[in-house]
Amino acid sequence: MSSCRLQALLEFTTTFLNNADVTLIEGRGKIVDPHTVDVNGKLYSAKNIFISIGGRPFIPNIPGSECAIDSDIALDLPSRPKKIAIVGGGYIAVEFAGIFNGLKSDVHIFH
Repeated sequence: MSSCRLQALLEFTTTFLNNADVTLIEGRGKIVDPHTVDVNGKLYSAKNIFISIGGRPFIPNIPGSECAIDSDIALDLPSRPKKIAIVGGGYIAVEFAGIFNGLKSDVHIFH
């Protein structure tokens, strides 16, 4: 999946949310009480609040990290790797392990 496909997926998701009458508020948030969230200094209240933490790939500064790629770049590889080590044990790491396993790469997860 290329960055163009990622952008298309983001646009689809945004359109889907807009069509479902969902208000998307982006920013750094803090839960104030069971029905109120503070996002960038502005308070929002609702009966139900859904919080999505939208993370970004991060490569730690450890020996060998100069050889690492993140999940965004993994989607743009020109060919499948014969062997791949995935660092992390969250759902994204497991999804990528499944993807590369399906491509017949030799997959190892380090958590």
